[in-house]
Amino acid sequence: MTEAVAEVALGADEDPPVTFRVPPAFFEYPLTADPEALVEDLADLAAEVYPEGDDELWLRFVMMSIPWSPRWWRRG
Repeated sequence: MTEAVAEVALGADEDPPVTFRVPPAFFEYPLTADPEALVEDLADLAAEVYPEGDDELWLRFVMMSIPWSPRWWRRG
């Protein structure tokens, strides 16, 4: 699992820098445009989210996630 950290530095006369730490239970959703790479990335994500799962669970996760991907691409 990776910990994502985003920092935004503002100008000297603005508010101090902001750091956002993502909780460990949050996972990065792949927004890959290439369909083959997307399936592979989703399979990796499924194994990360459900480390005790099996191929059937991971396949269901991938199949459930694929229809949502274009919506998330458009919304950024």
